[in-house]
Amino acid sequence: MQNPYDTLIEKNLIHIVSDNCPQFLVSDDIYNETAVAVNLYYEDTLEFYFTYLENIPDAISIYIYSANEMIWKRIEQYVSQHNNVFFYKKENRGRDLSAFLVAFREIALKKQFLCFLHDKKEKSSYFKEDTVNWIKNLWGNTVCSKAYIQNVLGVLNNSQIGILTPPIPFGEHFPYWYINRWGKENFSLAEQLICKLKIKCSLERKKIPITLGSVFWCRMEAIRKILEYEWSYEDFDGEPLPDNGTVSHAMERIFAYAAQDAGYSTAWIMCSQYAQNLILRLWQQGRNAYEILERNGIARNPDELVRLDRQRDRIEEFCRKSSSVFLYGAGFEGRRFANWMHLWGLRADGFVVTDKTIMPEILHGIPIYAFGEISVDKSIGVIITVGDELRGEIEEAVRRRGIVRYYIPYEI
Repeated sequence: MQNPYDTLIEKNLIHIVSDNCPQFLVSDDIYNETAVAVNLYYEDTLEFYFTYLENIPDAISIYIYSANEMIWKRIEQYVSQHNNVFFYKKENRGRDLSAFLVAFREIALKKQFLCFLHDKKEKSSYFKEDTVNWIKNLWGNTVCSKAYIQNVLGVLNNSQIGILTPPIPFGEHFPYWYINRWGKENFSLAEQLICKLKIKCSLERKKIPITLGSVFWCRMEAIRKILEYEWSYEDFDGEPLPDNGTVSHAMERIFAYAAQDAGYSTAWIMCSQYAQNLILRLWQQGRNAYEILERNGIARNPDELVRLDRQRDRIEEFCRKSSSVFLYGAGFEGRRFANWMHLWGLRADGFVVTDKTIMPEILHGIPIYAFGEISVDKSIGVIITVGDELRGEIEEAVRRRGIVRYYIPYEI
Protein backbone atom coordinates (compact mmCIF):
# COMPACT_ATOMS: atom_id res chain seq x y z
CA MET A 1 0.00 0.00 0.00
CA GLN A 2 1.43 3.36 -1.05
CA ASN A 3 1.82 6.24 1.38
CA PRO A 4 -0.66 9.11 0.69
CA TYR A 5 2.23 11.56 0.24
CA ASP A 6 3.78 9.38 -2.47
CA THR A 7 0.41 9.06 -4.18
CA LEU A 8 -0.06 12.83 -4.15
CA ILE A 9 3.37 13.37 -5.74
CA GLU A 10 3.23 10.48 -8.20
CA LYS A 11 -0.25 11.33 -9.49
CA ASN A 12 0.27 15.11 -9.26
CA LEU A 13 -2.83 15.48 -7.09
CA ILE A 14 -2.75 19.26 -6.87
CA HIS A 15 -5.88 20.88 -8.24
CA ILE A 16 -5.90 24.55 -9.15
CA VAL A 17 -9.63 25.22 -9.22
CA SER A 18 -11.33 28.15 -10.92
CA ASP A 19 -13.05 30.51 -8.51
CA ASN A 20 -15.08 32.39 -11.11
CA CYS A 21 -16.01 29.89 -13.82
CA PRO A 22 -18.12 26.79 -13.02
CA GLN A 23 -16.50 23.76 -14.66
CA PHE A 24 -18.95 21.09 -13.43
CA LEU A 25 -22.70 20.70 -13.37
CA VAL A 26 -23.72 20.00 -9.78
CA SER A 27 -27.26 18.82 -9.13
CA ASP A 28 -29.53 20.05 -6.34
CA ASP A 29 -29.33 16.56 -4.85
CA ILE A 30 -25.59 16.96 -4.34
CA TYR A 31 -26.02 20.35 -2.68
CA ASN A 32 -28.68 18.87 -0.42
CA GLU A 33 -26.33 16.01 0.46
CA THR A 34 -23.58 18.47 1.45
CA ALA A 35 -22.99 20.03 4.87
CA VAL A 36 -20.44 22.55 6.12
CA ALA A 37 -19.31 22.49 9.76
CA VAL A 38 -17.63 25.59 11.20
CA ASN A 39 -15.96 26.02 14.58
CA LEU A 40 -15.66 29.66 15.70
CA TYR A 41 -14.07 30.93 18.89
CA TYR A 42 -12.23 34.22 18.44
CA GLU A 43 -14.30 37.36 18.90
CA ASP A 44 -12.20 39.93 17.06
CA THR A 45 -12.21 38.05 13.72
CA LEU A 46 -15.81 36.84 13.66
CA GLU A 47 -17.04 39.19 10.92
CA PHE A 48 -14.08 38.23 8.73
CA TYR A 49 -15.21 34.60 8.71
CA PHE A 50 -18.85 35.54 8.17
CA THR A 51 -17.86 37.10 4.84
CA TYR A 52 -16.44 33.76 3.72
CA LEU A 53 -19.61 31.93 4.77
CA GLU A 54 -21.58 34.18 2.41
CA ASN A 55 -19.84 32.38 -0.46
CA ILE A 56 -21.52 29.07 0.37
CA PRO A 57 -24.59 28.33 -1.81
CA ASP A 58 -27.93 28.59 -0.01
CA ALA A 59 -28.76 24.95 -0.81
CA ILE A 60 -25.89 23.77 1.42
CA SER A 61 -26.57 23.54 5.16
CA ILE A 62 -24.05 25.27 7.45
CA TYR A 63 -23.59 24.23 11.08
CA ILE A 64 -21.70 26.65 13.33
CA TYR A 65 -20.26 25.48 16.64
CA SER A 66 -18.74 27.61 19.38
CA ALA A 67 -17.53 27.21 22.96
CA ASN A 68 -17.04 30.93 23.50
CA GLU A 69 -20.16 32.43 25.10
CA MET A 70 -18.84 35.95 24.33
CA ILE A 71 -19.73 35.45 20.65
CA TRP A 72 -22.91 33.42 20.91
CA LYS A 73 -25.25 36.39 20.49
CA ARG A 74 -23.43 37.61 17.38
CA ILE A 75 -23.56 34.13 15.86
CA GLU A 76 -27.27 33.85 16.68
CA GLN A 77 -27.88 37.18 14.98
CA TYR A 78 -26.07 35.94 11.87
CA VAL A 79 -28.04 32.68 11.91
CA SER A 80 -31.35 34.58 12.12
CA GLN A 81 -30.56 36.16 8.75
CA HIS A 82 -29.90 32.84 6.96
CA ASN A 83 -32.31 29.96 6.51
CA ASN A 84 -29.52 27.44 5.81
CA VAL A 85 -27.36 28.24 8.88
CA PHE A 86 -27.72 26.52 12.26
CA PHE A 87 -25.89 27.16 15.54
CA TYR A 88 -24.94 24.80 18.37
CA LYS A 89 -23.05 25.54 21.58
CA LYS A 90 -20.28 23.11 22.50
CA GLU A 91 -17.98 22.31 25.38
CA ASN A 92 -14.69 24.17 25.59
CA ARG A 93 -12.59 21.06 25.11
CA GLY A 94 -10.99 19.68 21.98
CA ARG A 95 -11.42 22.96 20.08
CA ASP A 96 -12.15 22.44 16.36
CA LEU A 97 -11.67 18.65 16.26
CA SER A 98 -14.29 18.04 18.95
CA ALA A 99 -16.69 20.31 17.04
CA PHE A 100 -16.29 18.11 13.99
CA LEU A 101 -16.07 14.68 15.61
CA VAL A 102 -18.39 15.12 18.61
CA ALA A 103 -20.90 17.92 17.96
CA PHE A 104 -21.23 17.49 14.18
CA ARG A 105 -20.76 13.72 14.00
CA GLU A 106 -24.38 12.55 13.73
CA ILE A 107 -25.17 15.10 11.02
CA ALA A 108 -21.99 14.23 9.10
CA LEU A 109 -22.85 10.53 8.96
CA LYS A 110 -26.10 11.35 7.14
CA LYS A 111 -24.44 13.41 4.41
CA GLN A 112 -22.50 12.52 1.26
CA PHE A 113 -20.09 15.47 1.11
CA LEU A 114 -18.62 17.44 4.01
CA CYS A 115 -16.62 20.59 4.53
CA PHE A 116 -14.95 21.55 7.78
CA LEU A 117 -13.69 25.03 8.67
CA HIS A 118 -12.37 26.70 11.80
CA ASP A 119 -10.86 30.01 12.82
CA LYS A 120 -7.25 30.53 13.91
CA LYS A 121 -5.33 32.95 16.10
CA GLU A 122 -1.63 33.80 16.08
CA LYS A 123 0.31 32.72 19.17
CA SER A 124 2.35 35.95 19.15
CA SER A 125 2.70 39.13 17.09
CA TYR A 126 5.81 37.57 15.53
CA PHE A 127 3.58 35.10 13.67
CA LYS A 128 0.79 37.60 12.87
CA GLU A 129 1.45 37.93 9.13
CA ASP A 130 2.09 34.23 8.64
CA THR A 131 -1.10 33.33 10.51
CA VAL A 132 -3.16 35.73 8.38
CA ASN A 133 -1.69 34.08 5.28
CA TRP A 134 -2.46 30.64 6.72
CA ILE A 135 -6.08 31.67 7.30
CA LYS A 136 -6.33 32.89 3.71
CA ASN A 137 -4.86 29.58 2.64
CA LEU A 138 -7.38 27.55 4.65
CA TRP A 139 -10.52 29.53 3.94
CA GLY A 140 -9.65 31.02 0.56
CA ASN A 141 -8.78 27.61 -0.84
CA THR A 142 -11.94 26.07 0.59
CA VAL A 143 -14.87 28.51 0.24
CA CYS A 144 -13.60 31.50 -1.75
CA SER A 145 -16.68 31.70 -4.04
CA LYS A 146 -19.86 29.92 -5.10
CA ALA A 147 -18.27 28.89 -8.41
CA TYR A 148 -15.24 27.52 -6.57
CA ILE A 149 -17.41 25.43 -4.25
CA GLN A 150 -19.36 24.10 -7.23
CA ASN A 151 -16.09 23.05 -8.85
CA VAL A 152 -14.81 21.42 -5.66
CA LEU A 153 -17.97 19.33 -5.38
CA GLY A 154 -17.62 18.48 -9.06
CA VAL A 155 -14.11 17.14 -8.49
CA LEU A 156 -15.21 15.06 -5.50
CA ASN A 157 -18.26 13.68 -7.32
CA ASN A 158 -16.36 12.77 -10.49
CA SER A 159 -13.15 11.20 -9.19
CA GLN A 160 -11.66 8.77 -6.69
CA ILE A 161 -10.47 11.67 -4.58
CA GLY A 162 -11.84 11.42 -1.08
CA ILE A 163 -10.33 14.54 0.52
CA LEU A 164 -9.53 17.95 -0.96
CA THR A 165 -7.48 20.05 1.44
CA PRO A 166 -5.54 23.31 1.18
CA PRO A 167 -1.78 22.82 0.81
CA ILE A 168 0.60 22.77 3.75
CA PRO A 169 0.96 26.34 5.10
CA PHE A 170 3.73 28.55 3.81
CA GLY A 171 5.13 31.74 5.34
CA GLU A 172 8.19 33.74 6.23
CA HIS A 173 8.53 32.08 9.64
CA PHE A 174 6.55 28.88 9.20
CA PRO A 175 8.88 26.00 8.26
CA TYR A 176 6.00 23.58 7.59
CA TRP A 177 6.35 23.66 3.80
CA TYR A 178 9.94 22.49 3.84
CA ILE A 179 10.25 19.91 6.61
CA ASN A 180 8.58 16.81 7.95
CA ARG A 181 5.78 18.10 10.17
CA TRP A 182 4.88 15.14 12.32
CA GLY A 183 6.14 17.11 15.29
CA LYS A 184 7.01 15.87 18.75
CA GLU A 185 4.99 12.83 19.85
CA ASN A 186 2.40 13.26 17.07
CA PHE A 187 3.57 10.22 15.11
CA SER A 188 3.25 7.81 18.03
CA LEU A 189 -0.17 9.27 18.84
CA ALA A 190 -1.19 8.84 15.20
CA GLU A 191 -0.13 5.19 15.37
CA GLN A 192 -2.36 4.72 18.41
CA LEU A 193 -5.32 6.43 16.73
CA ILE A 194 -4.98 4.39 13.56
CA CYS A 195 -4.90 1.21 15.60
CA LYS A 196 -7.96 2.28 17.64
CA LEU A 197 -9.92 3.21 14.50
CA LYS A 198 -8.82 0.02 12.67
CA ILE A 199 -7.45 2.04 9.75
CA LYS A 200 -5.27 0.04 7.34
CA CYS A 201 -2.70 2.31 5.71
CA SER A 202 0.94 3.04 4.99
CA LEU A 203 2.06 5.20 7.90
CA GLU A 204 5.73 6.27 7.73
CA ARG A 205 7.50 8.78 9.94
CA LYS A 206 9.73 9.88 7.04
CA LYS A 207 6.74 10.78 4.85
CA ILE A 208 5.10 14.10 5.67
CA PRO A 209 1.41 14.16 6.62
CA ILE A 210 -0.47 15.91 3.82
CA THR A 211 -3.43 17.09 5.91
CA LEU A 212 -2.46 19.82 8.35
CA GLY A 213 -4.87 22.30 9.90
CA SER A 214 -8.08 20.19 9.79
CA VAL A 215 -9.77 22.29 7.10
CA PHE A 216 -10.96 20.31 4.09
CA TRP A 217 -13.68 19.05 1.77
CA CYS A 218 -14.33 15.32 1.69
CA ARG A 219 -16.62 12.47 0.83
CA MET A 220 -18.12 11.19 4.04
CA GLU A 221 -17.25 7.64 2.96
CA ALA A 222 -13.57 8.57 2.84
CA ILE A 223 -13.49 9.22 6.59
CA ARG A 224 -16.33 6.95 7.69
CA LYS A 225 -14.07 4.97 10.05
CA ILE A 226 -13.18 8.17 11.88
CA LEU A 227 -16.79 9.38 12.07
CA GLU A 228 -18.26 6.02 13.12
CA TYR A 229 -16.18 5.99 16.27
CA GLU A 230 -18.28 7.40 19.12
CA TRP A 231 -16.11 10.33 20.13
CA SER A 232 -16.65 12.26 23.35
CA TYR A 233 -15.20 15.54 24.60
CA GLU A 234 -13.17 13.54 27.14
CA ASP A 235 -11.23 11.94 24.26
CA PHE A 236 -9.51 15.29 23.72
CA ASP A 237 -6.99 17.20 25.82
CA GLY A 238 -8.23 20.01 28.04
CA GLU A 239 -7.19 23.65 28.02
CA PRO A 240 -4.67 25.13 27.85
CA LEU A 241 -3.89 23.00 24.82
CA PRO A 242 -0.16 22.45 24.21
CA ASP A 243 1.34 23.51 20.89
CA ASN A 244 2.04 19.89 19.98
CA GLY A 245 1.71 16.29 21.06
CA THR A 246 -2.06 15.99 21.65
CA VAL A 247 -4.82 13.84 20.21
CA SER A 248 -5.99 16.86 18.20
CA HIS A 249 -2.56 17.34 16.60
CA ALA A 250 -2.35 13.67 15.69
CA MET A 251 -5.95 13.51 14.45
CA GLU A 252 -5.60 16.32 11.93
CA ARG A 253 -2.69 14.41 10.37
CA ILE A 254 -4.46 11.08 9.81
CA PHE A 255 -7.47 12.02 7.67
CA ALA A 256 -5.58 11.13 4.47
CA TYR A 257 -4.77 7.69 5.89
CA ALA A 258 -8.46 7.03 6.61
CA ALA A 259 -9.23 7.99 3.01
CA GLN A 260 -6.51 5.65 1.78
CA ASP A 261 -8.03 2.78 3.74
CA ALA A 262 -11.43 3.56 2.19
CA GLY A 263 -9.98 3.43 -1.33
CA TYR A 264 -9.69 7.17 -1.96
CA SER A 265 -6.83 9.58 -2.61
CA THR A 266 -6.18 12.91 -0.93
CA ALA A 267 -5.38 15.97 -3.05
CA TRP A 268 -4.43 19.59 -2.42
CA ILE A 269 -6.67 22.33 -3.80
CA MET A 270 -5.94 25.98 -4.52
CA CYS A 271 -7.78 28.83 -6.14
CA SER A 272 -5.90 30.42 -9.03
CA GLN A 273 -4.99 33.63 -7.17
CA TYR A 274 -3.47 31.72 -4.26
CA ALA A 275 -1.54 29.46 -6.64
CA GLN A 276 -0.05 32.51 -8.39
CA ASN A 277 1.01 34.09 -5.10
CA LEU A 278 2.40 30.80 -3.80
CA ILE A 279 4.54 30.18 -6.89
CA LEU A 280 6.01 33.68 -6.68
CA ARG A 281 6.77 33.43 -2.94
CA LEU A 282 8.32 29.99 -3.28
CA TRP A 283 10.49 31.22 -6.15
CA GLN A 284 11.64 34.26 -4.15
CA GLN A 285 12.46 32.28 -1.02
CA GLY A 286 14.06 29.47 -2.99
CA ARG A 287 16.28 31.94 -4.82
CA ASN A 288 17.30 33.60 -1.55
CA ALA A 289 18.08 30.23 0.05
CA TYR A 290 20.19 29.05 -2.90
CA GLU A 291 22.20 32.28 -2.91
CA ILE A 292 22.93 31.93 0.81
CA LEU A 293 23.95 28.30 0.41
CA GLU A 294 26.33 29.09 -2.43
CA ARG A 295 27.73 32.23 -0.77
CA ASN A 296 28.60 30.19 2.32
CA GLY A 297 30.20 27.42 0.31
CA ILE A 298 27.65 24.76 1.20
CA ALA A 299 25.88 23.94 -2.07
CA ARG A 300 24.82 25.52 -5.32
CA ASN A 301 21.46 23.81 -5.70
CA PRO A 302 19.11 21.37 -3.91
CA ASP A 303 20.52 18.38 -5.81
CA GLU A 304 23.97 18.99 -4.32
CA LEU A 305 22.42 19.21 -0.86
CA VAL A 306 20.76 15.84 -1.30
CA ARG A 307 23.82 14.12 -2.78
CA LEU A 308 26.14 15.33 -0.02
CA ASP A 309 23.68 14.56 2.75
CA ARG A 310 23.24 10.98 1.49
CA GLN A 311 26.93 10.36 2.12
CA ARG A 312 26.92 11.52 5.72
CA ASP A 313 26.85 8.11 7.41
CA ARG A 314 29.64 6.76 5.22
CA ILE A 315 31.82 9.81 5.80
CA GLU A 316 31.25 9.75 9.56
CA GLU A 317 32.28 6.08 9.63
CA PHE A 318 35.34 6.80 7.47
CA CYS A 319 36.46 9.59 9.82
CA ARG A 320 35.79 7.51 12.93
CA LYS A 321 38.02 4.69 11.68
CA SER A 322 40.87 7.00 10.60
CA SER A 323 43.60 8.20 12.97
CA SER A 324 43.69 11.50 11.08
CA VAL A 325 41.73 12.83 8.11
CA PHE A 326 43.02 15.10 5.33
CA LEU A 327 41.09 16.73 2.50
CA TYR A 328 43.08 16.53 -0.73
CA GLY A 329 42.10 19.75 -2.47
CA ALA A 330 41.58 23.21 -0.99
CA GLY A 331 39.64 24.78 -3.84
CA PHE A 332 35.88 25.31 -3.94
CA GLU A 333 35.13 21.60 -3.57
CA GLY A 334 37.49 21.20 -0.62
CA ARG A 335 36.24 24.29 1.21
CA ARG A 336 32.63 23.24 0.67
CA PHE A 337 33.34 19.76 1.97
CA ALA A 338 35.05 21.21 5.04
CA ASN A 339 31.88 23.25 5.68
CA TRP A 340 29.75 20.11 5.49
CA MET A 341 32.04 18.27 7.88
CA HIS A 342 31.71 21.18 10.31
CA LEU A 343 27.91 20.98 10.07
CA TRP A 344 28.11 17.27 10.85
CA GLY A 345 30.36 17.85 13.87
CA LEU A 346 33.48 16.56 12.08
CA ARG A 347 36.79 18.26 11.47
CA ALA A 348 39.63 17.55 9.05
CA ASP A 349 43.20 17.58 10.39
CA GLY A 350 44.34 19.48 7.33
CA PHE A 351 43.99 20.29 3.67
CA VAL A 352 46.49 18.63 1.34
CA VAL A 353 47.56 20.33 -1.89
CA THR A 354 50.00 19.49 -4.66
CA ASP A 355 51.51 23.00 -4.77
CA LYS A 356 51.57 24.77 -1.43
CA THR A 357 53.48 27.84 -2.66
CA ILE A 358 50.28 29.50 -3.86
CA MET A 359 48.27 28.71 -0.74
CA PRO A 360 47.98 30.33 2.71
CA GLU A 361 49.10 28.47 5.84
CA ILE A 362 45.57 28.10 7.20
CA LEU A 363 42.17 28.05 5.48
CA HIS A 364 38.90 28.12 7.43
CA GLY A 365 40.92 27.40 10.57
CA ILE A 366 42.38 24.23 9.01
CA PRO A 367 46.14 24.00 8.25
CA ILE A 368 47.31 23.41 4.69
CA TYR A 369 50.06 20.90 3.92
CA ALA A 370 51.93 19.93 0.80
CA PHE A 371 51.18 16.32 -0.06
CA GLY A 372 54.77 15.30 0.64
CA GLU A 373 54.66 16.76 4.16
CA ILE A 374 52.11 14.39 5.66
CA SER A 375 53.22 11.15 7.29
CA VAL A 376 51.71 8.06 5.76
CA ASP A 377 50.52 5.04 7.71
CA LYS A 378 47.75 2.50 7.33
CA SER A 379 45.34 4.40 9.58
CA ILE A 380 45.37 7.86 7.99
CA GLY A 381 42.41 8.76 5.82
CA VAL A 382 42.32 11.01 2.76
CA ILE A 383 39.12 12.39 1.25
CA ILE A 384 39.67 13.50 -2.34
CA THR A 385 37.89 16.84 -2.74
CA VAL A 386 38.69 18.01 -6.25
CA GLY A 387 36.66 18.38 -9.42
CA ASP A 388 36.07 15.64 -12.00
CA GLU A 389 39.00 16.67 -14.19
CA LEU A 390 41.60 16.10 -11.45
CA ARG A 391 40.04 13.25 -9.52
CA GLY A 392 41.73 10.38 -11.38
CA GLU A 393 45.15 12.04 -11.22
CA ILE A 394 44.88 12.69 -7.47
CA GLU A 395 43.63 9.18 -6.78
CA GLU A 396 46.67 7.74 -8.56
CA ALA A 397 49.02 9.99 -6.56
CA VAL A 398 47.40 8.88 -3.29
CA ARG A 399 47.78 5.22 -4.20
CA ARG A 400 51.43 5.66 -5.21
CA ARG A 401 52.19 6.97 -1.72
CA GLY A 402 50.78 3.81 -0.23
CA ILE A 403 47.64 5.38 1.24
CA VAL A 404 45.04 2.64 1.41
CA ARG A 405 42.32 4.52 3.21
CA TYR A 406 40.87 7.12 0.87
CA TYR A 407 37.36 8.17 0.01
CA ILE A 408 36.01 9.85 -3.11
CA PRO A 409 32.70 11.65 -2.50
CA TYR A 410 30.49 10.99 -5.47
CA GLU A 411 29.86 13.98 -7.65
CA ILE A 412 30.81 16.64 -5.13
